[in-house]
Amino acid sequence: MKPLKRLVIAGGKYVRNGETKTRWVNVGTLFQKDDGKLSILLDAGVNLAAFATKDPGHETDVWVNCFELEQKQKTNPEPVREVIVDDVPF
Repeated sequence: MKPLKRLVIAGGKYVRNGETKTRWVNVGTLFQKDDGKLSILLDAGVNLAAFATKDPGHETDVWVNCFELEQKQKTNPEPVREVIVDDVPF
């Protein structure tokens, strides 16, 4: 299976440097199977009911957005330093 998109829910708003931003909560991943069919893997630890809409008649609905997958890149990672201790008092 190949992951295609991140599934996220708007979890509220916050202000950073005077700008209002959306706090996104990852709730799962959209996958494409080898046969071309699409599947969704949801994070069972997320309480979707906490994100239900407030729209009359749709109080149990939850809007999920599809975002592009992000490549996690390490920029200038810290070098690993090995520490060897020869005199360990036992």
